[in-house]
Amino acid sequence: MKNIAIIELDILSIKLTIASVIKSNSIVTLHQVVEPISFLEDIKEDEIIKTPKINELLDICKGFSNLCNCYDVVETTCLAHRSFYNVKNEVSLFDQIYAQTNLKFKEMSEEEEINGFYYAVINSIDVSRGILAVVNTSDTVLLNFSKRNIFEKTIIPFGTLNILEKLNLENTAPKDMLTKVYNFFTEELNKIDWLKNIEPEISVIGMEKYFLSICKLARKLSKYPLEIENMYNLTKSDFNSVYNFILGLDIDKTRKIKGISQDRADLFACSLALYKAIFDVIKNENMLSAKPGFSEGMLNYLINPSLTDKPYPDILGNSLDVINEYYTQKPNNIVHVYYLTVILFKQLKVLHKLPRTYVKALRIASNLYNCGNRINFYEKNRAAYNIILNSYIMGASHRDIVLAAFIMLCTKLDDFNLSEWVKYKNLLTEEDIDAVKKLAVIVNLASSLDAYGKGRIVDMNCDMLGDSIIVKTQVETPATLELREGKKHESDFRKVFKKNIELL
Repeated sequence: MKNIAIIELDILSIKLTIASVIKSNSIVTLHQVVEPISFLEDIKEDEIIKTPKINELLDICKGFSNLCNCYDVVETTCLAHRSFYNVKNEVSLFDQIYAQTNLKFKEMSEEEEINGFYYAVINSIDVSRGILAVVNTSDTVLLNFSKRNIFEKTIIPFGTLNILEKLNLENTAPKDMLTKVYNFFTEELNKIDWLKNIEPEISVIGMEKYFLSICKLARKLSKYPLEIENMYNLTKSDFNSVYNFILGLDIDKTRKIKGISQDRADLFACSLALYKAIFDVIKNENMLSAKPGFSEGMLNYLINPSLTDKPYPDILGNSLDVINEYYTQKPNNIVHVYYLTVILFKQLKVLHKLPRTYVKALRIASNLYNCGNRINFYEKNRAAYNIILNSYIMGASHRDIVLAAFIMLCTKLDDFNLSEWVKYKNLLTEEDIDAVKKLAVIVNLASSLDAYGKGRIVDMNCDMLGDSIIVKTQVETPATLELREGKKHESDFRKVFKKNIELL
């Protein structure tokens, strides 16, 4: 295990992300700091960064360097956005930073910018075909990918800041700004030939601060029950609610929207017009959000250069491995418990009658069945419930995550809480209550049949005889104790499935 870092310098801020490289060369973010520092006035005046701003930047970089030392960072990558290309004293500025902090900055290429966003999204969102749309301060990135390969890519040289400057709309109220920005950007999008051939059902994905802030406000306005940012499904209807809400505000560039965006309010408002244009040109009814951004994507790329040819084949599996690395003690029997869970799910199909739409939730629950032990062994099902709801599980929908959490909660059937369930009524159905209880019993059986972690039971066959289910286990060595553990769930099985179970 080692720690690495990336520092990104933009014309409005500088950002440090420190991550730990763990199992399978995956990364886990340990610390992130964003410091606002604006070079706008200096660049506008004569394209030279003045001494006061240089000193401020040096102080921040010294702090970042010290923080990296505290985390024993072994490698730090420093990238400056292309906005600095026109800064006349750029070379001397970066030389000063290197001389005083040992942080070596270089200009970010278009290819690096694209790679950072692309490798973030393909390792967090499980879609086979999609368009990635990222609105930044100084540009907008559009990627068309299919089966984990980029087919089209375009960087539009307009983002929230320079489009307001170009249209002379800085410090303008949304009601006077949004339509003008929308019309201008729609024209820019219509110049992109490959966008005209996009199929309407393709997945569209947004990321980074502006899109995540839009999603955050949408969740607040709709009283969405989860604060999970990754895989949040922003509908056109919810987007329009945010758009209309901001349209009625009286904001200027000196203010921020408290609790929503850390950027200037006029820049956030501008981003709405840009995403509205993207929505309308692509003619899509929803967008998915990706929580990992450029920082995480570049760190992934730096430790896995082979991602160019071979991205992670199993996003969900890799994400569950990362969570288990922290929460589940070693050695463990997670792989075998999941294997037994799948067998039971298939063998009991005639009884539970659940469709395959529950398979992903069952996979999450069975892979994290033991994750609550370290938090609270005696209430491990409740601890696991909270871990699942508050972990960034990649490659799963919010519905899958909530279902998995309730499966874990129901491993003690009496802990099912209807008032808690009602919070998620927009994601779940009444039929799901019966489903999570059935799946919880299956997870309990699977974990009990390998309670000693020896993998003695290698297969099972289930036969239905009248009011009973006969489970015949196949073993390599006697599994008497495992069968005794399994029989402890006979009562719950009878309660949920309305059948007796006999383990042989």
